[in-house]
Amino acid sequence: MTTLYFESLDKRIYFETNNKYRYRQKLCVFTMTLPIDGKAFFEVKQKHKKVVNKRRMVMPLKEAYRYLTNNLDSPLREYETSNTQVLREIHYKNFNDV
Repeated sequence: MTTLYFESLDKRIYFETNNKYRYRQKLCVFTMTLPIDGKAFFEVKQKHKKVVNKRRMVMPLKEAYRYLTNNLDSPLREYETSNTQVLREIHYKNFNDV
């Protein structure tokens, strides 16, 4: 399994975790297999006090590569995903919340 955690330019996610904030959020993408025809799982994990909430979407691995590398400006509706709402949330948090 391979996991990639997202981070904001101001290292906010690291500081929220390191300082044990009561409310914090993590964003990650992980794969179970390496073939390009595999799947990628994007996950939003929020913790408030001691309650953890996770939301996940599945995307073909080649679509995940396309999203993460060179087509960040493509309309989100053009990506094949199991949950466009989670994709919008990940996109907003990573590219607008810096």
